Amino acid sequence: MDNSVTTPLKRHRLHYLELGHSRYLYLFSNLLPVAATALIFFLPYYFISALQFSLLQTGLLMSCYGIGIFMAILLTPYLSLQYAPRKIVLFALLTNCIALSPLLYATTPLLLSFSLALLGFAGYLFKNNHPHLLLQQSEEGSNTQTKILQQSYIASNIGLGLAMLIIAIFAINNFTALFITAIVLNALPLFFLPRDVNKPRPISFSVHPAPTLFSLLLLFLGGLLLSQLTATYSIYLCLQYPQVGLTAMAIFMGVNVFIVSWLQKPMLSVFNRGSKVLQAGCGALLIGLGCYIISLAHVFSLVVLSAMIVSLGELFFISNLHHLCRRFFQGTLAVSLIIGTSLGSYLYQFFGANALWQSCAYVGIACFVLVLMDHIIKRTAPVTNG
Repeated sequence: MDNSVTTPLKRHRLHYLELGHSRYLYLFSNLLPVAATALIFFLPYYFISALQFSLLQTGLLMSCYGIGIFMAILLTPYLSLQYAPRKIVLFALLTNCIALSPLLYATTPLLLSFSLALLGFAGYLFKNNHPHLLLQQSEEGSNTQTKILQQSYIASNIGLGLAMLIIAIFAINNFTALFITAIVLNALPLFFLPRDVNKPRPISFSVHPAPTLFSLLLLFLGGLLLSQLTATYSIYLCLQYPQVGLTAMAIFMGVNVFIVSWLQKPMLSVFNRGSKVLQAGCGALLIGLGCYIISLAHVFSLVVLSAMIVSLGELFFISNLHHLCRRFFQGTLAVSLIIGTSLGSYLYQFFGANALWQSCAYVGIACFVLVLMDHIIKRTAPVTNG
């Protein structure tokens, strides 16, 4: 293998082994709730198979999850000024437990929509504040704090992998066991969260340029594609491959977790000199290609191939647009989730699964063409000396 690839991979491996063992308990408190909330990817199949909801009803329910995220984004600045990170994290964990409880008995769309909105709200609060809680336990210095933030990120992805294993074991015939496990995983970190330290939150005074409307449009369109992982993908896999059920989805997400968490840093180190917008467009094209392969997947091996392509596309798409859109990133993705889940379910119910996946492929191609045209125009535009 080329040294340009092996060197980033080796640095990446050593990077995650350098922190002391004392912080891994705190990182563990990040892993468990992420594993619990990862069941959001499998709830559509539960609504369809167990509760007999229609595809459109399921899509509207899943859009409530995005609404909860959007509300949390609006309230986060106020809460961060009024309360310490530990209090917000504790509130988020308790709210998650409360939001998961109705899944054990609720059968009405109204109560389930409220539960999903709470899950989105609490999930974002936890994700946004838990890293600050870890940073309070660290020594001063950007290098150490950067490593802790990246360790928190890897713990989140390991939590997703753990969720895939749990779901493969429990969810095939017993959703009740899955929901109880999720509640327990959310409750455990309540007993070993670190205490607050009287340190201010790290505040960055660097000024970033505002994202262009083109970058936000690209993020919105790509978000429509990624929202199908939340709304329609588990339904399609379980109906297309009933012999493996939710195990198929668990395999897909497991491949996604491995590629995104372990290959993101070395891959981006190799491609860090290219145009971020062009790389994001290539990522959207790969996501669209993966969706098109899904429509052709008559054997399960093609599903695994599509998982690898979608994950690789997500890696380039999300990483580059996160850098370009900055503080507008989460809000734009939340809006995409709200619209994409409802729109995807509508297409699936009234036009069929193939129409949905081929539409996703067209959106991915459109993103790439727009980015390519923008790149060509910028390269050929005359340079003015002012």
